[in-house]
Amino acid sequence: MVTVRVSEMTKATDFDVFYRSEHAPLHRALAMTLGDSDLAAEAIDEAMVRVYQRWAVVSRYDNAAGWVYRVALNWAVSRLRLRGERFLRYKPPPTSCDCRTRCWPKR
Repeated sequence: MVTVRVSEMTKATDFDVFYRSEHAPLHRALAMTLGDSDLAAEAIDEAMVRVYQRWAVVSRYDNAAGWVYRVALNWAVSRLRLRGERFLRYKPPPTSCDCRTRCWPKR
């Protein structure tokens, strides 16, 4: 028989509720940012492991989902760098756009 402390059960239950409610929206947001759904899924999973390890602290944050998103984005960008790829948050418009001068401001 395994004995589990009440505080550990509460931690697991609270985290489970957080995971179920935030995983899909975080995955969608990160996939849009990265342009790679598989990398986003891997990054969110890694970030969720880290948030579980620090749940006692992170659960008190005003925006715990924001913390997870930032950790996942940092992890994904690190993976891209290790692969020798660059992460471009602002990708240039397609060259076929005929309104490039109107729609894309010069920097």
